[in-house]
Amino acid sequence: MFVTHDSAQIRHAGSGDAEAVGRLLHHFNCEFGEPTPGPEALAARVRTLLAGGDTTVLVAGSGPDGLAVLRFREAIWDDALECYLAELYVVPDRRGRGLGRALMEAAIEAARAEGATHMDLGTSEDDVAARSLYESLGFSNRDGSRTGRSPSSTSASCRALASQKTYFCPPLSPPRVSGRFGLPRTPRAQKGRRQRSHRE
Repeated sequence: MFVTHDSAQIRHAGSGDAEAVGRLLHHFNCEFGEPTPGPEALAARVRTLLAGGDTTVLVAGSGPDGLAVLRFREAIWDDALECYLAELYVVPDRRGRGLGRALMEAAIEAARAEGATHMDLGTSEDDVAARSLYESLGFSNRDGSRTGRSPSSTSASCRALASQKTYFCPPLSPPRVSGRFGLPRTPRAQKGRRQRSHRE
């Protein structure tokens, strides 16, 4: 269980939360004008993903008012896991209160607890708020640019994603040989779809 500065609880979602998670994901798609199969279909998909063991969903607040979806995969270069932040969303009336940051901090802790040494994510070129959040938490742009620099400097591997940026998480750890940065090393347990703007 995680608690934000304003006492909004952040916890791991279970199968009983699938309907609420499905509704949030549905609203996320609708907000960005993207197709959605509907909350019921998304809820069913969430149950399947949670049962598969390679997906973690964090929910925040009593609504819930926000979520973070993490996908895990075995790493190639390390005997460890890699984590991909698939979705980060906060409902509009809870934005600007630190809930997105709290979800991200909880997501980093959850990834570390699962045994992940890296986290990566993508966000749109023009989502300055999301980019500022990620960079303030230690994420670095794959092409090395920072918020405020030329929006045309999209990473070569991301150009096909139409002005998407990919970030890697380096908080606290020294750089790895591969050039990617690891999650903070603390005691831990063992163990895409086109990216939209993450809303926090």
